[in-house]
Amino acid sequence: MQQLREAFPEPCRYRYVILNRDQKFDGEVLAFLRSAGLEAKRTSVRAPWQNGVAERWIGSCRREILDHVIALNEEHLRRILREYANYHQEDRLHDSLELLATHSAFFAM
Repeated sequence: MQQLREAFPEPCRYRYVILNRDQKFDGEVLAFLRSAGLEAKRTSVRAPWQNGVAERWIGSCRREILDHVIALNEEHLRRILREYANYHQEDRLHDSLELLATHSAFFAM
């Protein structure tokens, strides 16, 4: 509860908080989130992969950005993360059949 109070000292502009189904997120936590104007969304039952996706994304952001750049303020951090998300979705090389075929054809030249 103390971490939530520190993270959300006043009503914020966010609408949702994603929670897993751990028992520590009981009525007291849910009541605090409602009073802060946040709606709690639970991960699916017996779907541990949902936590893994979020943890991998956070780890990638930390390793590829935050270990190398000091964010000057919240606005700067948001801009850095937005640019990284765009890079990750549009410019980064993804493992796909088309990409592998293109690269193998390129290297065969």
